[in-house]
Amino acid sequence: MKRLSAIAAGAVILSLIYLQAQTRMAFPIVAQDGGHVALGLALRKLTVSGTFMQAPAHPDDETNAMLAYFGYGMGLRSIDLQNNRGDGGQNEIGPELFGDMGVLRTSELLSAHRLDGAEQYFTRAIDYGYSFDPQEVITKWGRKDIVGDYVRLIRTLRPDVIVTMNIQGRGGDRAHEATTVLVREGFRAAGDPAMYPEQLQEGLRPWQPKKLYFSGGFGGGPGGPGAPPGGRGGRGADGTTPRQTPPPPAPPPPAQPAAKYSFFTCQGRSPSPSCSGYFEASPAAR
Repeated sequence: MKRLSAIAAGAVILSLIYLQAQTRMAFPIVAQDGGHVALGLALRKLTVSGTFMQAPAHPDDETNAMLAYFGYGMGLRSIDLQNNRGDGGQNEIGPELFGDMGVLRTSELLSAHRLDGAEQYFTRAIDYGYSFDPQEVITKWGRKDIVGDYVRLIRTLRPDVIVTMNIQGRGGDRAHEATTVLVREGFRAAGDPAMYPEQLQEGLRPWQPKKLYFSGGFGGGPGGPGAPPGGRGGRGADGTTPRQTPPPPAPPPPAQPAAKYSFFTCQGRSPSPSCSGYFEASPAAR
């Protein structure tokens, strides 16, 4: 009888050990700092010197596929510079709002960067909610302060190329357009030693990124793929309005697989799966 009890106890212990072993993660994700994948990615960066920066408005406005492509694929330093933490956003999964909402969306953003590998930075702007007027947004944020934040971060991080949002935004939350206006002003000012000289006294140096690109938006039409480059409203570098008819709206994107990674659940969204169209800012717009 004692022998049977000992055998039974041993079987229970072995089963517990087996179950505990099964709870371990069997397949490491690509962004972990270990294994042959991480070694290969580190070696890829040894022969590349360059920094890519995306400057969207809120968490979930970035293009995770593009950040991963430039970082992992091309070996560049990949940076996500968000205007704010999305404090004024909705919440489809819980009661958190305002400050707590910002914490939640920041956590989701950092979780996404575990896969795309991007570094994360913010300006001091606070997302106060939906707005129909980009100038109202800029006034509430404080133009000088936010442009100064962009200038400081550009001078510190020294990106070669910056991608931001749609400068011709029409409809939707106009904080997107306000962000693009301020990013463009920061792009211009970062290389000018007369702008924000107190930063130079702190040890920073002027830095002028080589290129600034605007997003083509979430489809066709004004500001979308095929739209004329230039400033707001589709105007060209000479200030005239092109006479061509805007292209029709683009068809909706194909449905994403159900198993796709999703981190931005509080907004009912997933990380952006692919790169939309981008167009370079004209010399007049820059």
